[in-house]
Amino acid sequence: MTRIRIRHRLLIAFIELATIPLLLAGGIMGWLTYQQSIDEAYARQLELTRRVAVQTQSFLQHFQFILESSVRLSNFATADKNRREAILATILAERDSFREIAYMSGHKQFEIHHSNIRLLLPGYNHSPVMNEAFQAIILSQQAFQSYVYFDEQNNEPLMMIAIPIIEPRSGNMSGIIVAEVRLKPIWNMIAELNLAQGEDVYLLDDMNKVIAHRNPSIVLRETQLAVNPHLQRQSGLHGQDAFMAITTVQFGQRSFQVVAERETRVALHSVINDLIISVVVVVFTLLGAYMLGIPIARHISRPIVAVSATAREIRDGNLKCRAVVENDDEIGDMAHAFNDMAERLQQSLEQLQEEVKQRKKTQSDLEQLNRAYFALSMGNRAVARADDEQLLLQEACRIVKEDCGYRLVWIGLAEQDENKTVRPVAEAGYSDHYLDTVNITWSDSVRGRGPTGTAIRERHAMFTRNILNNPDYAPWREQALQRGYASSAAFPIQAGNQMLGALNVYATEANAFAKEESQLLIELAENIGFGILRLRTQQELDQHRQHLSELVTQRTSELQHQQRFLQAVLENIADGIVACDERGMLSLFNRATREIHGITQEKLPPEQWAKHYHLLQADAKTLMPQEDIPLFRAFQGHKVHNQEMVIEHVNGGQRILVASGQTILDEHRVKIGAVVSMHDITEQKLAETALLKAKEAAEAANRAKSIFVANMSHELRTPLNAILGFAQLLQHDTQLTDEHQRQLETINHSGQHLLSLINDILEISRIETGRVHIQQESFDLNNTIHSIEEMIQVRTKSKGLFFNVELADDLPRHVLGDAPHLKQVLINLLGNALKYTEQGGIYLQVFPEKQAIAFAVQDTGPGIAKVDQPYLFQAFYQTEHGIAKGDGTGLGLAISQEFIHLMGGEIKINSELGQGCCFHFAIPLPVTEAPTAVLEQTRRVIGLSPEQSEVRVLVAEDHPDNRELLVTLLSRVGLQTQSVENGAQAIEIFQTWHPQFIWMDMNMPVMDGYEATRCIRALPDGQEVIIVALTASAFTEERTDILAAGCDELVTKPVMEARLFQMIYKLLDVQFLYEDIQTAPVSVSNNEMHLDKLPETLRTELETAALNLDDEAARDVVNRIHANYPEIADALTAWVDAYHFEKIIAACQR
Repeated sequence: MTRIRIRHRLLIAFIELATIPLLLAGGIMGWLTYQQSIDEAYARQLELTRRVAVQTQSFLQHFQFILESSVRLSNFATADKNRREAILATILAERDSFREIAYMSGHKQFEIHHSNIRLLLPGYNHSPVMNEAFQAIILSQQAFQSYVYFDEQNNEPLMMIAIPIIEPRSGNMSGIIVAEVRLKPIWNMIAELNLAQGEDVYLLDDMNKVIAHRNPSIVLRETQLAVNPHLQRQSGLHGQDAFMAITTVQFGQRSFQVVAERETRVALHSVINDLIISVVVVVFTLLGAYMLGIPIARHISRPIVAVSATAREIRDGNLKCRAVVENDDEIGDMAHAFNDMAERLQQSLEQLQEEVKQRKKTQSDLEQLNRAYFALSMGNRAVARADDEQLLLQEACRIVKEDCGYRLVWIGLAEQDENKTVRPVAEAGYSDHYLDTVNITWSDSVRGRGPTGTAIRERHAMFTRNILNNPDYAPWREQALQRGYASSAAFPIQAGNQMLGALNVYATEANAFAKEESQLLIELAENIGFGILRLRTQQELDQHRQHLSELVTQRTSELQHQQRFLQAVLENIADGIVACDERGMLSLFNRATREIHGITQEKLPPEQWAKHYHLLQADAKTLMPQEDIPLFRAFQGHKVHNQEMVIEHVNGGQRILVASGQTILDEHRVKIGAVVSMHDITEQKLAETALLKAKEAAEAANRAKSIFVANMSHELRTPLNAILGFAQLLQHDTQLTDEHQRQLETINHSGQHLLSLINDILEISRIETGRVHIQQESFDLNNTIHSIEEMIQVRTKSKGLFFNVELADDLPRHVLGDAPHLKQVLINLLGNALKYTEQGGIYLQVFPEKQAIAFAVQDTGPGIAKVDQPYLFQAFYQTEHGIAKGDGTGLGLAISQEFIHLMGGEIKINSELGQGCCFHFAIPLPVTEAPTAVLEQTRRVIGLSPEQSEVRVLVAEDHPDNRELLVTLLSRVGLQTQSVENGAQAIEIFQTWHPQFIWMDMNMPVMDGYEATRCIRALPDGQEVIIVALTASAFTEERTDILAAGCDELVTKPVMEARLFQMIYKLLDVQFLYEDIQTAPVSVSNNEMHLDKLPETLRTELETAALNLDDEAARDVVNRIHANYPEIADALTAWVDAYHFEKIIAACQR
């Protein structure tokens, strides 16, 4: 570094004192002048903009004021059209500022338009800006100012101003006045401004376009300039740097900016000249100060140079050298002070040499203490970093040995054995197998009273200042001295109340352990104890941690396995599973759910579920609201069970599902989420739809079959009614030959057989359509069984078979049930057994079974193969034996099974081929009281009683033969009859003839019996007449519909003579004359009745019916006999009613 002499420094200081104030004053003045020039320039521009802004705003507002005041003062709103045209013309004529003015009515049509610049011919075009003004004011109903635009011919700046015309009374807008305003006066006003050099003033519109300037070409070029109102200095109109002031002019919806600018170069010209003058003054001032400073610096620096020379002598070791004092001033005082300082410096040097000696000794002690501190620090670091107890102890010994400079350092641990041995575990330094010879204990013994044993036992540090003269060290003195140990110390190692061992230190000199150093070693021993305890605790923790880690690993593995298992279950389950967490965010979406949706899981809030996952209500159209979503309902605490919903797949297609779920709670009953399972029932729904369609088709087919059966019943029974009826009438003719009688009997027999076949087919049809009903009535079970027994007994004896009936002793007598159906079932089963059994016999067992009565029919016949048994109860099915017999229709077992089902039982079969059959069933038959006996009239009607008044009977029947039959039977006994062929005629006859009894066929053309009955009931006296329905329908279930139509009773075709008169007697109480049965040659109890009077064919039919136990066939034969042999017929009827078929067979065989 270059040395600067004091003389030069004084010269520089003098120059600085002269020039720095001058420079500061000049700089401040120049800056102030510069700022003032800027402020003045900006203030001038701002004043210009404000003045121009005021004039511009006044000019613009003046235009609008002219319009508004002219309209207001002239009552333009209420004036007529001529007056309005005059007002607008006056405004346009008196004010040359307007180019055009127009008025548009509330109907959006231009009514008045005046112009100073063009001739308005018919069909002229309005200015687009004028149209825009009209549209704007219609919307806002406030004054409107357009943007500034230019005339296309002379480039004159223009603006459109529009004001609304308000109706004074209603306050509504009745029209609009719009005027085109010239803005050229604003150009003139700006052009007339007195501007300084470099100044410019112009006007910007709200699109930053220059619309007024001293130079019109700038305006006509549509120059645009974006300015910042907050900056004083920015680029000007021509791109130059300028001071700029901006003032905004607001005119209605339009805003304009008045800009005044001045070039920076021109505005700062005077400031720059002033700065140049100031710089010249400063330069001349510096030159004058330098010329005066040189002699002044020499005079001041001479004595100072002399003192400096003396100081250099003293520096070089010449403490006797003194400065020469010449001046009696401050410099002289400094020379005297300097000499005194040199004297004292010599004395201080001598004292300092003595202090250096003392400090060297202190430094040595301090270094030893620092080593101990360092050893403590390193020991603490070793304690903190150690991860092994042996390494920690070894490192501690090394640190104390190397850092403190001891001869030997070792650590012994206090064992808890019987001898309380101190076991050396670590050492550092010179030992020469010393530790192998010490054999130290910490017991109170000779070898335990040394420093190590005592420190452990008494828990404090022990010092041997001089091994040579310490009596407690006698056992180890010789070995210690041989190895150069002069003193030793033992520091107990303990952790809390636990004594661990001792730190032992040996030095080569006596009294080697200072107090401060010993205190640090005590602290180090304590830290070692803490380290040992920490490592042992850490070791135990590591063991526990290892054990815990093994448990955690094992449990984690189990949980992972369980989780994988559960995940596999969830992923492979057919049903969709979804779940949400405690915040309601989706957390589970199994494979089935992903397949149902076609998208993966996303953590979405509930309000987005329906739209994102296409959740629809059961109608498959309506988006499911949040509160109906099953998972949201489960999350809200509701239990969801089989809620039906529809999900639309992302690729199209819909799936129908039922959802079930609930809230998930933890062991503290706190909600942690919700889960829902979704079962796809789409296929089930499709199957249900198909099944419903199939069911509807089946029901339609069943209805068609029922209609067909009913029609067939009507079509078959109607002619059959005539055939059997006229056959009965012909049998009354005594003039017929025997041959003719046999032919009539053949007709009767064949007709009855045909009727039986029709009844069987219709019965199975009724069963299939569920139209068979069980009638629960009280009956005598014993008598029923015995009557069946008598019927079967006759036939079994004729075939040489036995028939055993076994009735339990506790069998109730009177029970509640359907006796006819039960009797039909038993007769069918026994008849089948009799039919197929050629040897042996038949058993009938009846006994109570729990809450029912059991029946078993067993035979010794050929049996039934296993392959046939599953089909045995099917309609029309016959086994090989049945087909070989060639008898029956295969309907008996099917009908019996359905009757048993209706009675509440089930029929079963036990059979082996060649070992007979056993049919058994049980039905509930509650115990009841004895029934009341009913006696029916079976005598033949031959006429009316003399006391009986006239009886008028109307026959309504569309079939001529049946109609003739009924009229013949009725009129033969004296009843007044008329007949019609449809319901309409029946109504007409009823109104004119007033019959007391009507036989009404229910199926007739023109009007059926149902409608005719309802119409008759609605007529006067219609409620008094007796109406009995005639129907060929096979279904007695139609009884309800027939009675509902108004009929009193119904009779099924073919109608038997006895049934015909019995119904008239029952409902109308007509008194008939009957054949006297007292002259009959036999009675019911006459076992010797002879039937030789009967034709052979009738006897054969009667015997066959009795052998087959067919009571219906037997009654048909008896009815045919009744015409010629009423006494015999009455007796036979009594036997048939009592099921005494054995008596009938015996009478036929005599």
